[in-house]
Amino acid sequence: MSQLIALLAAAILAWQGLRSFATPPFAADGWLWMAGAAVLAAVAFARSEVFMREPQPRQTWHWAARAPLLAGLALLLLGIGVNVWANVTLHQKLYDIPATAAWVASLLLALVGAGLLQRRQASAPANAGAGAGVTPEALTHEAAVQQSAISAFSQETPDSQHSPWYRRLPYLELALVALLAGVAIFFRVYRLTTMPPGIFIDQTNGALDALAILEGRQASPFGTSWYEIPTLYVYFMLGMFKLLGTSWLALVLASVVPAVLTVLAVYPLARTLFGVPTALAAMAFMAFNRWHINMSRWGWIEVATPFFQVVSVYFLVRAAKTRRLLDFALAGLFLGLGMYMYLAIRMAVGAVALYVLYRLLVQRGFWRAWVGLALMALLYLMTFSPLADHYLRNPFTFLNRSQQVTIANDIKQAGSYQPLWENLRRHAEMFTVRGDSNPRHNLPGAPMVDPVTGALLLIGFGYGLWRVRDHRYGLLLIWISITLAGGVLSSLGEGPQAFRTLGVTPAVAILAGDVLVRAWVALRRGLAPRPTAAPSSPGPDGLPLPWNAWAGLSLVAPLALLALAAYANYTVFFDQQAHNEAVWQAFSPMETAVAREVQSKLSTHSLYLAPRLFYFSPLIFLTYQAPGDGGGGLREKPYRMAQPVDDLPLPDTSGQDALFLLDTHYQDLLELFTAYYPGTTSQMVTGPQGQPLYLSVNVPGAEIVALHGLSGDYNGVTRRDAQVNFTWPQDWPAGAAPGPVTWTGALRMPHTAQVDLRSEGDLQIEVDGQPWDGGRMLGKGLHALRLHQVDPAAAGRAALLWTVAGQGEQPVPPEVLFGVGLPQHGLIATYYNGESWSGPPAFSVISPLVLYAWAEAEPWPAPFSSTFSGELEAPVDGSYFFTVNGDDGVRLWLDGKVVGEAMQPDTANEFNATVSLTAGRHAIRVDHFQRGGGKALELWWQPPNGPRQVVPPRVLWPTQE
Repeated sequence: MSQLIALLAAAILAWQGLRSFATPPFAADGWLWMAGAAVLAAVAFARSEVFMREPQPRQTWHWAARAPLLAGLALLLLGIGVNVWANVTLHQKLYDIPATAAWVASLLLALVGAGLLQRRQASAPANAGAGAGVTPEALTHEAAVQQSAISAFSQETPDSQHSPWYRRLPYLELALVALLAGVAIFFRVYRLTTMPPGIFIDQTNGALDALAILEGRQASPFGTSWYEIPTLYVYFMLGMFKLLGTSWLALVLASVVPAVLTVLAVYPLARTLFGVPTALAAMAFMAFNRWHINMSRWGWIEVATPFFQVVSVYFLVRAAKTRRLLDFALAGLFLGLGMYMYLAIRMAVGAVALYVLYRLLVQRGFWRAWVGLALMALLYLMTFSPLADHYLRNPFTFLNRSQQVTIANDIKQAGSYQPLWENLRRHAEMFTVRGDSNPRHNLPGAPMVDPVTGALLLIGFGYGLWRVRDHRYGLLLIWISITLAGGVLSSLGEGPQAFRTLGVTPAVAILAGDVLVRAWVALRRGLAPRPTAAPSSPGPDGLPLPWNAWAGLSLVAPLALLALAAYANYTVFFDQQAHNEAVWQAFSPMETAVAREVQSKLSTHSLYLAPRLFYFSPLIFLTYQAPGDGGGGLREKPYRMAQPVDDLPLPDTSGQDALFLLDTHYQDLLELFTAYYPGTTSQMVTGPQGQPLYLSVNVPGAEIVALHGLSGDYNGVTRRDAQVNFTWPQDWPAGAAPGPVTWTGALRMPHTAQVDLRSEGDLQIEVDGQPWDGGRMLGKGLHALRLHQVDPAAAGRAALLWTVAGQGEQPVPPEVLFGVGLPQHGLIATYYNGESWSGPPAFSVISPLVLYAWAEAEPWPAPFSSTFSGELEAPVDGSYFFTVNGDDGVRLWLDGKVVGEAMQPDTANEFNATVSLTAGRHAIRVDHFQRGGGKALELWWQPPNGPRQVVPPRVLWPTQE
């Protein structure tokens, strides 16, 4: 009964501690309450802890017979030799398929050799000594685990092994594990298309690396790619794409699969440490751990790290029990493979090394396992060595990301260690007080674990400190502490950091599961009536306890706590977190929405995207069409980049509607479209709360086609000609009398280029009102075009041909000829060689407005300078607020005076200017120069009582100053 009282008191104090944590600034009180709960829990567990102690079988080496021993040594040495050859070859040529295959073969040879070196240790029968009063400490490991299962689920004694119920126990255990695996899968795939609400850019950047390899790029598995991520993980993603196709599902399954495997791996590890009941509880806590669930659904690398950490530790713990060399070798192999995952695995390696050192210090005789530990280190080095060589030759790839996010930067800036202590406090409180505030990692600020898991974790941490000489608790405390260091040593601005510390979740689940089972044992002992005669079957704590109604009733409490924890994680993740606006904003909502609209319209529209949207990696991935399937791969995308300022009218002659996806500020600039295509419609695409994301503009295909061609006047008869390439008289219009013919319209240059126009049939050519007298530089955009033939009959031919940028001569194609005039609104853009606006102009065009994010080849090779000049029509008297953005330098003139400038080269510049203007027209000029790097230029204003917007075409007039 004293155990039950202590347990209930611990529960009350834990509840009070959680309440204090939930109402800062009283968090310090919460730590006191939880410390008291841990002490009382230890009192409740004290009576039974000797009986739940991990069995320590006699550990001796069992070497194989001579022939297998020699074969094992030979294979091990052969594996080492092949590994050395592979590393030498890879050092000389990082991408080498035979050497990579040899590296894989060397690991397999070493594993087979380790397996042959040692024969399996014989296990005592499950009932050995059970009827003779042998204590659990005397049982072998397998027998102890089996007895734990019996005690937990059956009233049968070990002597009743042949009863039907006993024979069903393995199936019951398997069924429960399968049930928990189903729970884990459910939490990681339920509503997967809506949570997370978007596609994070990092995951698609990694996917694009995989697609590049798929298209033939030679990338070594032992190199690094996006953000110094090891390339072997990229090959794993590539394998998912080969198996499931290049799809969003394949992308997210790249994290769902290792996440579920991690949950499954927790079970054998916890079972090896504490037995079946704790393993089931730990697996349950891991299955519905919201922290792990959230990271499991991204399609990114971080969730693979805990899997390799759990499996490596499992084989190490099992090897320490069985002394099997193969287990030691597998521990080293999986720890080495983990180095090819997320960078946080480095903390896992540190935790494993510290755990081994800890056992050497606290466990007498553990040093005798030095052969196995040496083999573990050997397999780790053999596995990691090719990547380690890459790091040695390219230290930047090993250190860069760590140096970017290290707290040493904060310490240096603060001049003290205060940022480190603050980060330590934040990470100590992240489980139950305040978690990661990054909306991608967590519901901002919410504790990382549910209240049930949090309370059990803190109690378990305190209990583990009391039992620190028990290597199981030493393992879990080291695991949690060292893995958390990955966040503690990160930038204070990110603290607490849930992404880099995800590896703590398995240890948290096991520690919470252990406390839950121990509490159940104490509760069962407190509820069970004292028997009049000792039964022959020990209870789950090794003491004589009958399985009766009280024992069954005691299961209600732990099962209720598990259900409460599962419900808490479900509601927070699928309700609060899924509907949180900050979470929605964090997952690239605009990029995701653009990608999904483009994906849905690929077969029905010609697609044009603004420069800022064009390069989104979610868009590139979701619309990827493999070259082998008739697509253009990564090089030729199924959509085009377009700036309405100089990409209208459209060159498309397919007849399909054109869909433009543009930045939101284009909603004020629809006149760019309606000037050419009156049937244009638009829609502002918004988020769930009405947040504007981007503008979708639809241009009718019929209007696009109708605008093509030059207007031909055949001596009073007019028609639209797609191009000028005729033979007279057979191409002469029916009903038109012989005589001169004139074609008018515009030539739209798709890009700035040196152009040479030539005619056949003695055509008179005028471009921009000037007779064509030889090769000329024409800027991207519209140029007025007039052709006149005096005597078609005598000429017998009429053709307009061009040579663009030195390419072969050909007839001017239909897609660049339009029956329109030059824009009536805008500014005259004049470009010069050099940065000083001097010398003869290279070319001029009319720009409808000043809103450019130039592609690499446009508008002119740097260094260059430009002026945008004309008149600005102020609608009313008042104060006008202007903003000019430029990369590089910019200057704004109004009425002949400089009103603002920012002329710093090789960087982006911005300035604001407030100017009083009277209603009417005012001379305006924007100067811009470009030395190198990015190229951009924007002119914004805010009229009196009006919105801030790009200066629209309707107030700009292309007149000379």
